[in-house]
Amino acid sequence: DVTEGRIGEWQTTSLGGRFYPADPRPEEMFISDIANGCALDCRYSGQGRVDRYYSVAEHCVHIARYAMHRRQWPAQAALAALLHDASEGWYNDLSRAVKHAVGEGYERLEARAQAMLYEKLGLTRVAQEWGAAIKSLDRRIVPLEKAAIMRTKLPWAFDQFKPLEGVTSRCGSQVQAKKEFLDTYLLCRSAAGMKPEEVVY
Repeated sequence: DVTEGRIGEWQTTSLGGRFYPADPRPEEMFISDIANGCALDCRYSGQGRVDRYYSVAEHCVHIARYAMHRRQWPAQAALAALLHDASEGWYNDLSRAVKHAVGEGYERLEARAQAMLYEKLGLTRVAQEWGAAIKSLDRRIVPLEKAAIMRTKLPWAFDQFKPLEGVTSRCGSQVQAKKEFLDTYLLCRSAAGMKPEEVVY
């Protein structure tokens, strides 16, 4: 599955398009594909309880809504928070251990696509300015997720972080996670006065 003039093979997207992991382009990035991929991608390499499916999409929604409603972040900052793992909609979520095992190749691909998406949406500066704060929320949600979905309580390095207040991992369905991701996307864009991208649920 290769195309002349493009680097590497392509993969099919939920909207019926093509995405080239080694050659991403802004015009081929759609929020509905991101939401679909993140809703079907399980956090922690799928090593949690089988009766508690927890998606990347739900994770991102928790971060964004906490930022907007609990911290009163500007809408664009909350949108950047929602999209902080957007690249995983194409590349899947890998555990830190796997990322370190495979080396820098995966992280370079992911970072390139992430930067390209932020640029397409006009969020590059916002993502840079709020990056450390987003990372802090991303770390502080881990203890809550661990308690909600893991069968055992093996100590983690992330146990050191103070859990976010008032956040509950619902472990909803993939359909619900995708809808909430897209609803939050539209809410953030509307609050920021940005023209929303058409979405497909």
